[in-house]
Order: sequence, then structure tokens, then C-alpha cells
Amino acid sequence: MESLDPQLRKVFEPRKRRALLTFRRRRDFIFFIVYVTVFLIGIASLGAAYYLYRRAPRGIEAAAVTAPDPMEPMPVPAPAPKPEPAIPTPRYEPPEPAPRPEPAPRRVEPPEEKREPPVKRTERKPEPAPAPKKKKPKPAPAPKPVGLPPLASPFILLTGEHIMKIDADTSSELIANQFQGGGQNTLEMRYQLEEGRWVRVSFNISANLWGARLLQISYRGNGNTNALEFGVVDADGTVASTSWSKASSTAVWTSTEVPLDTLSKSGGDGEFDWSRVRSLHVRVAKGRSGEGGKGRVLVRGIRIL
Repeated sequence: MESLDPQLRKVFEPRKRRALLTFRRRRDFIFFIVYVTVFLIGIASLGAAYYLYRRAPRGIEAAAVTAPDPMEPMPVPAPAPKPEPAIPTPRYEPPEPAPRPEPAPRRVEPPEEKREPPVKRTERKPEPAPAPKKKKPKPAPAPKPVGLPPLASPFILLTGEHIMKIDADTSSELIANQFQGGGQNTLEMRYQLEEGRWVRVSFNISANLWGARLLQISYRGNGNTNALEFGVVDADGTVASTSWSKASSTAVWTSTEVPLDTLSKSGGDGEFDWSRVRSLHVRVAKGRSGEGGKGRVLVRGIRIL
């Protein structure tokens, strides 16, 4: 084959296939870059057009499709219905007050003339001699205990110095304590009266209250209505007491003063000895008109003057 003519060699020798991109020449590389750039720009434009198509609002498409023909006459809108006139509601006017009847004129009667009775002349009789006046015997003064002076200063309870004792009737409950309220000590009684009749808080004392004249006490409460009682006991068991019915339901503070000579006495010898006082008590009881049940009573300001 080497001895063959070059022209024949082209005929008989197989032609070598040329690669698509050989980059043997400089322009091949430039054309490749241009083709790739144009292809990418086309792909990007197609993607952007599809994206804008998907993002376009449907209302605009509907408007474009259903746009009226400019040659057709525009429909005339129907006139809006006229609103019906509002019917005025009748205004309420209060009836005129009936005229008050004029009071009938009072009849003024002329004053009666006082006629003096005729003077009768009587003969004066000689007056009898006055009888000698008898002197009334003066009552003997009440005996005072020997060596016991009268009350010089008021006796104040609920100072925390006296021992407190709690008593209750059968089937009754009582919780009592003392606390500082309103600038002074206050006794609180929380009670429950079921079948029982009373609950009581007593204070054991040994005091000489001879010469005392007045009792001062303040109270208030809530709950069922029952009576509140205050009592004093002397050495032989005589009780001097007073009570206030329906006081356990008094919602506001009530202060009262009771003269000691008006206290009712019971038990013992019937005569209360103020020089030998042994105990004082505050009691809540049903009484005749009491309701029993639950309640709370506050007592303070107990003073004996």
C-alpha cells in the first residue's frame, strides 16, 4: 500500500471519523460557549414564562375572556328601589297629674266668751288650830361592809388577765377566743345550738365592786337570731344578769349602758353582794323566740363603773 499513488491511497484507505468537538481550532471553542449560553438562556426564558403563567391571577384571565364587546350597548342598571318612609313611632307622654282638690276652708269659730261665775259671799268660819306635825322617821342607811372602800376606778374585762372558761349545753358547740380589734380586746364566740339551749364564756375573778352603778358593753353578730346575756355571780352563788333578745343577729356595733340596780337576781340568798364578786359570764341562748342554729357574736368594751 505504501507504493500506491497518494490519490489511490485516499480511495483505498478508510477515512478516519472526525470528533464532534475537537477544540483543535480556536473558533470551535468559541462556538461551543455561544451555543451553550443560548441554550441556557432559552431554557431560563421558558421556565420564567411558565412561572409567570402560573402566578397570573385567574380574575384577570376571566376578565379578559368575559370582557364585553365595545360595539354592544352597555346595559342600563335598574333603578334602586326607593326606601319606604319610616313610620314615626308614637312618643309616650305621661298623663297629666290630676289636679289636687283644694282643701275646704276651715271654719273659724269665734272664741267663746268666758263668763265669770257669780261671786257668792260666804261667811268665814274660824280656822281650826293646826295639828302638830309628826316627824317621819328617816330610813336607816344600807349597811356597808366594814373595811371595804367604794369603787374608785372602773373594772374592765377582756384585758387578757382573767382566765376564760367555756361551757355549753347538751348537743351544743362553742369556739371562743380573744383578739385585738378596734383598738381594744374583743371576745369572739362561734356557736352552734342544736338540741341544747345555751353556750357560755365565763371569767373567774375576785373583785370588790362595791359602789359600782353602771354596766357598759358593746356587741354585734351575724347568723341566726338568739339572745345575748351578761351576768355576774357573787360568793354565795347569787346571779345578777341582763339580756338582749335578738342581739346575736345585730349586724352593726351596738353600745349600751345598763344601771346595775336594774339587773335581775336569781339563786343564792337573793341579795347580790358587790363586794365579793367571783365571776362574770357572757352567754348566748335560744330564749323564747330564739332560732338556735349557727352564729357568731363579738363582744367588747365590758366596763363596770
